[in-house]
Amino acid sequence: MEIEILLVPDCPNEKAATELLQRALDDAGLHGTGFTTWVVADQDDAERIGFTGSPTFLIDGRDPFAEPDRSSGLACRMYRMPQGLAGLPGLDQLRQALIGASEPGDASGVQGGERRLADEQRQHWQDTYTTHPGMYGARPFAPAVHAAGAFRAAGAERVLELGAGHGRDALYFAREGFTVHATDFSANGLE
Repeated sequence: MEIEILLVPDCPNEKAATELLQRALDDAGLHGTGFTTWVVADQDDAERIGFTGSPTFLIDGRDPFAEPDRSSGLACRMYRMPQGLAGLPGLDQLRQALIGASEPGDASGVQGGERRLADEQRQHWQDTYTTHPGMYGARPFAPAVHAAGAFRAAGAERVLELGAGHGRDALYFAREGFTVHATDFSANGLE
């Protein structure tokens, strides 16, 4: 999870925002999770990133407190609280936003669905490579052989293979002289 606090220069709420975030992380059981703070220095940057005031909390690039149609700008941000407006969200609000983002099924439902799909895919390939460790054989796939020629012609030296399985293509690329980084959902396949 990537967490950021966006601030205007000399924001009077900077210290309180960082303390609030640290407490919310601790309360949510996310003790080892770090965060960064960024200063939005000018109006052009504010408009480019959709910054609506200081401090703004971003969790995986998303503002959990975003209000529709709020204009961008270098300003202090006000958060709607049951007792009125405040310069920071409540501890419980921030903690719930963090918990929601760290569990399958965030507030938008999209990240959780993607996470569930990734977990299902990972389990499928773990089971597949456990049951059939060399199911695709040791020879490279024909498109990998073609790709090696195209890569060489383009002057490429490094290959990143996503979904390398048990590595038949990654090993072929390495034998062909490329530096290869292979990734896969299945630790069993990579092993």
